[in-house]
Amino acid sequence: MIIVIGGANVDISGVPMTNTLIFKDSNPGKVIMGLGGVGRNIGENLCWLGQETCFLGVVGGDDYGEYIIKESSKSGLNMSNVKRVEDRLSAVYVCILDETGDMAVAVCETGITDEINQQYIKKMAQIFNKAELLIIDGNLKENQIGWIVDSFKQVPILYDPVSSAKAINGKKFVGRFHSIKPNRLEAEVLAGFSIQSEEDLAKACQLFHSWGTKEVYISMGLDGTYYSDGQVSGKIKAGKATVVNATGAGDAFVAGIAYGIVNGFNIEKTTIFATLCARETVKCEKAITKLDANRIIKEINHDTH
Repeated sequence: MIIVIGGANVDISGVPMTNTLIFKDSNPGKVIMGLGGVGRNIGENLCWLGQETCFLGVVGGDDYGEYIIKESSKSGLNMSNVKRVEDRLSAVYVCILDETGDMAVAVCETGITDEINQQYIKKMAQIFNKAELLIIDGNLKENQIGWIVDSFKQVPILYDPVSSAKAINGKKFVGRFHSIKPNRLEAEVLAGFSIQSEEDLAKACQLFHSWGTKEVYISMGLDGTYYSDGQVSGKIKAGKATVVNATGAGDAFVAGIAYGIVNGFNIEKTTIFATLCARETVKCEKAITKLDANRIIKEINHDTH
């Protein structure tokens, strides 16, 4: 079983129907509501990939909280241990996409994630101890991450920093994570120096490995992903895809890494698998699509023969 701990929210996306997004004006378009939250998205992606997955997090006592639990469960994601805080509002993410399908601007209210406290983590000890892999969503703060890594040292952890602003929360624990998946800016925060070249990427990975991290995946958007396990390193190109909504690409990529880890893939195959998961996701309006692990593996095997 894989456990994901982090954020769950309602996603509200505005999609312009014009050739160019016009700021400070009303743009004709459509508004799409769906499920979101980095951790929740990763968990749902893993379920579509056929992995038994349990999500740990918090929702409010409002209708959105009920909607998050009910709709997330439809994919097979175990939401039975989600904490409900009746006097708080559930997290909401509002974003405006540009004409290319990429995010132009977003506002996210995720304060309720602070309710993932030490008491809740201790209460979940039995579940944590059953995990093959634990995924930490970088929306958690430093003290929350600390409680988890101190309490469950026997469980390998995959860490997604989420943003450069939030990456600082996980910096002191990097060496205690089995795997990390920062983008270039997040990797700069974790490493403490500017990353401008492939040599810098290699230097950052070497630093992370020296601290104790076994696998590093640094995503660079359209330039692909640099990977390293201390012995093998390389770069996988992102490949071409018609982008409809890039919002969920990173979450699908992390799910792909998790799939590779628990299924014993080497780091290159894991990176390719994760890249294809992300590529499938950007073709869809919503942040989640029904990923098919068997089809993706067949595509990998076809391309390598």
